[in-house]
Amino acid sequence: MKELKLYQCEVCGTSFNDEKKAKECEHAHRKIIKTISAKYRPYTSAKDGIPDNVIVEFDDGSKVRYTRG
Repeated sequence: MKELKLYQCEVCGTSFNDEKKAKECEHAHRKIIKTISAKYRPYTSAKDGIPDNVIVEFDDGSKVRYTRG
């Protein structure tokens, strides 16, 4: 029987044989710093309370809008 040693990215969960590649993967992911805005519909048309879109800011200063699918 072989014992395997793997390294896992703590952000996305991908496993690697090489520790360096796992660290590169972790550092490649942008971290959300804050939510800038969220647009909601009235309760009468969106009873689940989930926003239609959200704008977030990442640790590199970029801002991205995510839209409900």
